[in-house]
Amino acid sequence: MSAKEHRRAQIEAEITRLNQCVVKLKSELNKLSPISVLPQEILAEIFITLSEAVGYNVDQYPYPGCSHDVRFLITHNNSFQDFFSALENMPLLEILELEHAAPSLPSPVTEIPAPKRIITLTRLHSIRLCETMSADCIYVLSHLSLPALSTFSLATYSTKYTKELAKCLADKVPFWERICMLDCSRKPSGLFKIQGSDSQVGFPDVKEDYSDPHCTFDLTLADSTSSLTTLATMFKYIPWRMVRTLVVSNLSYGSANECIAAFRLFNQVTTLKAGRPTAASRKTSMKLFPLLRSISLIDQRFAEPETYDLGLVGELIEPLLNCIARRRDQGVKTLKLQIANCFIDDRDIERLREIVPAVD
Repeated sequence: MSAKEHRRAQIEAEITRLNQCVVKLKSELNKLSPISVLPQEILAEIFITLSEAVGYNVDQYPYPGCSHDVRFLITHNNSFQDFFSALENMPLLEILELEHAAPSLPSPVTEIPAPKRIITLTRLHSIRLCETMSADCIYVLSHLSLPALSTFSLATYSTKYTKELAKCLADKVPFWERICMLDCSRKPSGLFKIQGSDSQVGFPDVKEDYSDPHCTFDLTLADSTSSLTTLATMFKYIPWRMVRTLVVSNLSYGSANECIAAFRLFNQVTTLKAGRPTAASRKTSMKLFPLLRSISLIDQRFAEPETYDLGLVGELIEPLLNCIARRRDQGVKTLKLQIANCFIDDRDIERLREIVPAVD
């Protein structure tokens, strides 16, 4: 390589690096202020150097002559009329991000149309669908085949079509059965979030040597009923059968049967971390998690503050003791128990140590 060619390669590499930084910053900026846009000449330069399409408030896919080389498609506030035709012309597409940009179905929708064709994107490994109606998400995903997908992110704030969405996700995301770590929580905003990965690295209660995750997902869902009802629907159709570490927090519940319906298929769970109000009763404890060995309880209210004045705190741990003892008698021995901010005292801890080898 001549000195001139070497220098040219250096310059092109630097342009690519800088444009990647611009795209990353633009994505972050859009989250803070969706109406902000980059100058069109910068967008065009980014597209040319990175083979990336970034469209803003247009009705047709930009730069159609270059679409065969597109590796990244990031769109905000668009509604492409030729969206699926454009995807068919992107065999090298690796990343797809749609924010307020999925092709919209007529409103109101009585039935989600079946796909007219299936588009196979063999190199696409990451999808992000944000602030999109459930029906539109289902409509987009139903047209796609994603054999290489390893990162999936979805945020939808509509409460309809939960069952249909779960069925669609089960069919279109190829890595569900590799997921071994699941985190389910209800946020202060009322939104329900499910996250997971194929690795337990970073989880403090798991000591095995796990590699960094290769497959990750997060779902943000609106919930008009209860979190456990939404969970039960998702778990019924999405094959999260190999989950070994389960984290749950802020889950409302109406009955033990509702809790059992949500978690009854998690037979491989060995580590449970429960934070804030989470369903627990003698009935549920004997029917769930037959392989459970490690439990972490955080901010579980075993007693109200005024109970301390009555000297009754030590008696309120009895249901937990009974549950652990009964599970032990049936061959499910709890080896580790961690308790933090649960309104219990030293008497409770000493009694728990009688039946659990390690109590913190």
